This record gives sequence, C-alpha cells and structure tokens, in this order.
Amino acid sequence: MRYGGWLAIFLLFILLAGCIGKYDDYLQKGKNSLENEEYTKAVDYLEQALEEKKTAETEQLYAEAKDKNKISKLLTEGKDLTNKKQFDEAISIYTSILKGYENKDYLDNILKETQGLLKVTKTKYGENLLTMANTAIKGGEYSYAKKNLSKLLDMDNENSEVKQLLMFCENMINGTNAYNNQEWDEAISLFSVALNTYPDHEKAISMKKEALDNKKSLEIADNMVGYENEEAMTNEVDFEETDLTAEDEDIQSNPAEDVAKIEFVNVMNSLLDDYWSNVMNQIQGISSGMTSITYLQMNLGNIYRKSVNVPVPYPEYQEIMNNWMTCLEETNVYLEVLQGIYNGDSSALSQENISIMADYYQKTLDGLNSIQ
Repeated sequence: MRYGGWLAIFLLFILLAGCIGKYDDYLQKGKNSLENEEYTKAVDYLEQALEEKKTAETEQLYAEAKDKNKISKLLTEGKDLTNKKQFDEAISIYTSILKGYENKDYLDNILKETQGLLKVTKTKYGENLLTMANTAIKGGEYSYAKKNLSKLLDMDNENSEVKQLLMFCENMINGTNAYNNQEWDEAISLFSVALNTYPDHEKAISMKKEALDNKKSLEIADNMVGYENEEAMTNEVDFEETDLTAEDEDIQSNPAEDVAKIEFVNVMNSLLDDYWSNVMNQIQGISSGMTSITYLQMNLGNIYRKSVNVPVPYPEYQEIMNNWMTCLEETNVYLEVLQGIYNGDSSALSQENISIMADYYQKTLDGLNSIQ
C-alpha cells in the first residue's frame, strides 16, 4: 500500500509537471508572436495556454492579441481600399478603429499607425477631389465640380482655395441660368465675378462676351423699334392733318417733281425695310448660331450697293441720302466690332458706334418723313 501510494503521487506530479510545461510553452509562443506582430498565431497559442491554465496574465495577453488581430485585418482592408481610390470607405474603416478601441494602452502603437494611415488617406482623397473638380471646371461641368469641392470643404473647412473654386462654380451655374433666361445684366455680373477667381477660364470669357453682345443687340433692336413706332405715329398725324385738296392741287401744278419725289421716297423706304428685315432683325440670331456676322455683312453690302445707285432728284434731298449712307457705314463698323469679339478680341462694343448708327437712321427717317 505504501508503495502504491507513492506511485500515485509520483504519477500525479508528472502529470502536473506536463501541464505546466505545456502552459509555459504556449504562453511563451503567444508572447513571441505578439512581439513579432503575428497576431493570428498569438491568438491561437494564448487560447491553448488558457485551456491549460487560466491566469490574469494570459487573459490580458489573449484580449490584446484578439484586438490587434482584428485591427490588423481592418488596416489591411483599408490600405487595399486606398490603393483602389475608394477613399471614403478607407477613411470610414480607420475612423471606426480609432473610435472603437480608444483608451486601451496596449493598443497605443497600432492606433498611432491607424492615425497615420487616416491622415495619408485624407490627403490623397483631397488631392483626388481637387483634381476631379478642376477637370470638371475646365469641361464646364460645374455641378459635378461643386459636389467634389463640397466634400473637400467638409474635410478642410479652412481651405481658402476650395472656397474660391466653390464660389466660382456657383457663379457659373447661376450665370448660365441667367443667360438662358436672357437676363443679360445678371449674367454679365455673375460671369465677371467668376472671372475674378478664374481669369483664364475660356467658357466664362466666352459667355460673358456673348451676354454683352446680346445685350447690345437688344438695345439696338429696341432703339430701332422705337424709331419705327415714332415714324409711324408721325405719319399718322401728318396724314390726319393733310389738306387733300391742297395736295391734289400741288400735284396738278407740278406733276414731274412729284413723280421724282415719290420714286425717291419709295426706293428709300424699300431700302430701309430691307435693312431692317435682313440686317437689324437678324443681329440677335448671332449668339444662337442662327445667323452669322459674315451673312449680315453680305446683306449690308448689297443694300449699300443699291443705295449708291439711287438717283437723288433734288439737291435738298442729298442730306437724306448722306444720312442714310452714314447709317450704313456705321452699321458696318458695328459688325466689324462684333466680328472682332467672336474672333477673340477682348475689346468691348463701342456704345458710340451704336449711338451714331441710331442717330443717322433716325435722321434718314425724319428726312423722308419731311418730304412725304
């Protein structure tokens, strides 16, 4: 019995020694794996150590290994997303790590690594957004550029360059809307502000010039309509006040003079109608592409050639013809200015030329009205 008791104790001792040996082995391997950042292996070894013997040290190391293993896998996923330029998803992963594992001292190093990756990813994302925004701006895709710039501003709300580009896009969007609604003053103002930010932007320069052109064309057309209406009213008054009997007597007393006068007046009125229909009425179609400046210059040239060949029956009518020829010449100057603008000349339209055109057009109408 005494021999059997000692044998049992001896066997138990050997068994315990074996268990302790395995525990120490697993624990040491777990520690080594943690130190070498082989977190999956560390989890396996420490889990086996806990199966042999549960201690506070092993449980703490096991928790650390599991956390670092999970974070390590997330960091690998985040890096892969960054390489694929899926910056939003990568940033979301890094941010979730920093929020989910704060206040754990044993994670300090890996969380610092996470913060570094988050900073690098945000920088790359910002550069990518700015590149896409500038490309969109150059292509006239202002809404898409604005979307990217807004994202960039959310990441860095103190970025003055982004704020300026965002304002440029808003001015171009609003300016284009004003242009499409034919609100020329508003469009010109918005495009001017946009050019303060982006002075060399071809689309902004072009649309501002077109808005200026359309505004001037509209002013000319309005002036001419006003002159036509004034002439019609004057003719109506003259007709009402005319003594038909006296006019009949005058015609009978000098029929040759009246025939020459009537022919001159009819020819001149026909030329003025041709000018109005085929030149002035067509100017507003330039910006839409419906009419070309060359076409208008050709029409004006035909009218000019016809005008040169009109006989002036009486010396006192020469002033009417002189005023008409000056009107045509000033119109040609105006069309040359328009042509210069569409060819890229930065010179603005001359208001003086427009006023001179209108003035001599009115003088021609007044002169014809005075002899009818």
